[in-house]
Amino acid sequence: MARNTESATSRSARHPTPRGSSTKRGGARGFPTRREMGSVLRAFRERLAISQERLGFAADLHRNYIGSAERGERNVSFEGLARWLDALGVSWEEFGTAIDASVPRKGRW
Repeated sequence: MARNTESATSRSARHPTPRGSSTKRGGARGFPTRREMGSVLRAFRERLAISQERLGFAADLHRNYIGSAERGERNVSFEGLARWLDALGVSWEEFGTAIDASVPRKGRW
């Protein structure tokens, strides 16, 4: 059985991450980063003056998941986001408007 002896460094040198696709920055077209999305979700929660633990219970999500998503440390799944917004009583339209307002646009689409 042959072993792959190629190092991770040489692979990454041949296939660099495309500009603007990092998880720490917004995309080239102004898509929201995890941090921007988390801050919008936190603002909705704080507007209702509820704790992460209470939101987690209402949305059936763990409070640690809520906190790390609000800090931009993890991606939120579509299902998780749907439960999150439902527990907050926020419509998709309202969420989309808030995200759109928080993300700086970089040029035209």
